[in-house]
Amino acid sequence: MFNLNPSKWWPEPVPANSDQGCNLSLRPLAVVFACCACVVGCDLTPSVLFVSDGSPVRLLQLTDAQDECAAPRRVCFLATWDGQAVRGCWMREQANVLVTLPGEVRTVPVGSFRPTAYAEYRRMSLD
Repeated sequence: MFNLNPSKWWPEPVPANSDQGCNLSLRPLAVVFACCACVVGCDLTPSVLFVSDGSPVRLLQLTDAQDECAAPRRVCFLATWDGQAVRGCWMREQANVLVTLPGEVRTVPVGSFRPTAYAEYRRMSLD
């Protein structure tokens, strides 16, 4: 049932001049590199700094990423009560945040937003 022979626990050593030994030593490095590349490359959503929830939207999230938004606008995400999620742009305009979404423009008072832990860590505010 159990193999108690220690020689069977680890693979046999491969001679140094063998091509197989080189391939086996590079595999773990390739796997680690591939995993790190996936982790770095898969963060497609910018970090959310400020959040507003309630009526008339379910959740409005502001980020500091610029992506497709022309300066000084930044990327935002809007989730509605019916489950829709929309990506748009936002910018601060006096006492309001102007949110430009596909097909509409909204104005939300700055006081409606609360900072996330990430914004507090970066010591950012909408004021």
